[in-house]
Amino acid sequence: MRLSRIVSDLLDLSRLEGGSDRAEHVRLDVIAADEVERLGDGAEEAGVAIELHADGVPSVPGSARDLALLVRNLIDNAVRYTPRGGRVDVSVSAEDGKVILEVIDTGMGIPQRDLPRVFERFYRVDRARSRETGGTGLGLAIVRHVAENHGGEVTVRSELSAGSTFVVRLPVADAARDDASVG
Repeated sequence: MRLSRIVSDLLDLSRLEGGSDRAEHVRLDVIAADEVERLGDGAEEAGVAIELHADGVPSVPGSARDLALLVRNLIDNAVRYTPRGGRVDVSVSAEDGKVILEVIDTGMGIPQRDLPRVFERFYRVDRARSRETGGTGLGLAIVRHVAENHGGEVTVRSELSAGSTFVVRLPVADAARDDASVG
């Protein structure tokens, strides 16, 4: 199971290094709702509450498949690194011509010294913790590639024992073509 996940993540990362198709207009709030629903049972089994806060937001130009991968990786990591009894809040909003996705958890947090490197391939904050949680070390590299392929960025704020906040900012789609949105 772990090997197949590594292979899948490597294939996704390799594909993403060639760029993302940005022909669709994608509703990130709809994708976030789908991914929260998809990952909800796993979160419940882990004893982690997960909640979505999303109002209707403008579409972003991009690939629904790749943006779903970005959202899935962020939520999956948040659930994976949050202990039983914790919570994950996912929000999608719009501000200043950007659609903003925030994934906030009450998990174990990331040491300040590791924050600049968490988006690198195979970088592990704590190898023992990673083995325990089953990560491949590729999820955040995938997130960074998807965000950048879509003209956006991803940032992180974190404090040990106080959780992490990942923020993705993506440009809003051209309103004149917004009638062809998917999500």
